[in-house]
Amino acid sequence: RESFGMRQNILIYQDIDKETTLDVKKSCSSYSFVSYHTTNDDNSSLVISDHSAVIGDIPRISLVSKLKHLMRDLEVQSKVHMKEKFLADLRKCREQYTGPELRQVLHNMKRRLDDPDVLSVDVVHSMLISLREIQDYDAMVQLVNDLKTVPNRKIYIDNPAIIHLYAFALNRRHKEGDREQAYKVITKALAKKENEVPDIICLCGRICKDKFVESDCNDKEMLDQAVRWYRKGFEVQPNEYAGINLATLLVVSGQDFCSSPELKRIGMVLNNLIG
Repeated sequence: RESFGMRQNILIYQDIDKETTLDVKKSCSSYSFVSYHTTNDDNSSLVISDHSAVIGDIPRISLVSKLKHLMRDLEVQSKVHMKEKFLADLRKCREQYTGPELRQVLHNMKRRLDDPDVLSVDVVHSMLISLREIQDYDAMVQLVNDLKTVPNRKIYIDNPAIIHLYAFALNRRHKEGDREQAYKVITKALAKKENEVPDIICLCGRICKDKFVESDCNDKEMLDQAVRWYRKGFEVQPNEYAGINLATLLVVSGQDFCSSPELKRIGMVLNNLIG
């Protein structure tokens, strides 16, 4: 445990001589030190030697109870360490490898997520970001689909950042039915007010725009939806991406800068943003 830099190590010591026990305890200040002794002649009961745990001559805490308490704390700490170690290894992989080599290393890292003690929202999000950087959209989709089978799946599949990356990957992977599934995922998320953040709103606009283009520009409903979501994204947080797409789609829908107050306003905001 020490070689892995893990904390909350436990040292159990039989208290035969008080002075010796105290010396050992002082030399192990970084550990959870538990000294114990027997309570009767037949040595059948073990209690901790801590004087603060004793009332009169009656032992207050048994060794078993103390160890159970420490083990519960240790389990929590170990899980935290495993998550931190995974994130550190993931950062190291992204710094050291590129191309096909990075892809293989990330796939190996992804297998470590089979251990439920490693899973957390931060871990999953970082893994998805790493896979997005190498454009492995299939692995991104598969990872989120796998999460749908775990007991506490709602922690992950209802998280806005993970929803965004999942819908993004589906739209980019573009296998049969992917874009429609991406549209369902993103619109379902946007039915909740707390998910109305710029990234998710603009991604919905992008998916609608892609569906419109995919229809040879005949699906006017998707054009209207794309305009709606890019407009909303631009209202929530004015930015170049939403503004340029909104202006482009408004022109496609038949408006022009000379007669459209909205296009003029978008142009002014974009001019201030771009400089």
